[in-house]
Formats: sequence, structure tokens, C-alpha cells
Amino acid sequence: MPLATEDSRIALHLNIAAQCDYFRLRCNHSSQTVIAMTAITVNFNDIIKLTDDQFYQLCRNNPDVKFERNIKGEIVIISPTGGGTGNRNIEIGADFVIWNRQAKLGVLFDSSTCFKLPNGANRSPDVSWVRKDRWDTLTAEQQEKFPLIAPDFVLELMSPTDSLKETQTKM
Repeated sequence: MPLATEDSRIALHLNIAAQCDYFRLRCNHSSQTVIAMTAITVNFNDIIKLTDDQFYQLCRNNPDVKFERNIKGEIVIISPTGGGTGNRNIEIGADFVIWNRQAKLGVLFDSSTCFKLPNGANRSPDVSWVRKDRWDTLTAEQQEKFPLIAPDFVLELMSPTDSLKETQTKM
């Protein structure tokens, strides 16, 4: 199944990995370089509206790029985290893993898991949890792709460069 129409193939076949790694900003008051990790939103809706299978294929064909899709169907390219955020993510994730192993009430997911939400968005929270009884209602195929289920709990750790409004919109 082709990912895009002939007209949109060039637009969707961008090498965006190099473009979205980091944006370097110069501080006005010092010579320090601040690394700001940010997301880039790309709207292809006038060219093509990706089906769920096409979005899944896009993600699989570009494993070095983290994609999400917002409620409007726009593609969101997420840059990698910095060391501090990555460390905080793994520490808090470990706390949830320990709790979940003891409680055995559900299934935990890290930030590499993309969920297809009922509102149409595809999102990857830093930590998410689904009750076991709800998870078990999905078929094996649904569990392997982007699960069509809203997690019962999500945690999104904000980076210093994240805005509260954007984080609330995502959640």
C-alpha cells in the first residue's frame, strides 16, 4: 500500500530526522548556547490525510524519528530529550514499573508507545498505564500496532522548554 499520492510523495519523503534534532539558541546576556528541544508540527492535510495504516507505516519506515499526530491530523515531529529530561523520565518510569509489578493491576508503557486515541490523535505519553481488563479486550494485532485505547493514566514530564498550554493540549 503506497504511503502517499504521487503529488505528495516528495512532501512526505522529507529527511526530517536531521531537521528536528536540536535548535540552538544564543542567549542574549551570555555566550552560553542553550539547547532547546522542541516539536515541529507539519500540516499535510491539504495534500493528503493519512489513514491509520499509512501513519503506522510512516512511523515504521522512519524508526529514528518520533512522530505523533494531533487531533487535527497534523504530524508532530518530536525531538529527542536532553540528558536531564531523559534521566527524570527513566527514574519516574522505574517507580511506576516497581508499583505495577507489585500491584499487578495493569500494563505500563514508555514514551515509545503510540496510542490511537478516540479523538483521532496518536500520542506517546512519557509514561502510560492501562488497566489489565481493558488491555485484555484488545486483539493481539491491536496490541502490537498503535493500540486504539485511551490509557487510564498518563504522565507527561515537562522539559524546561515545554509550555504548559502545549502539554495540556497533548494530554
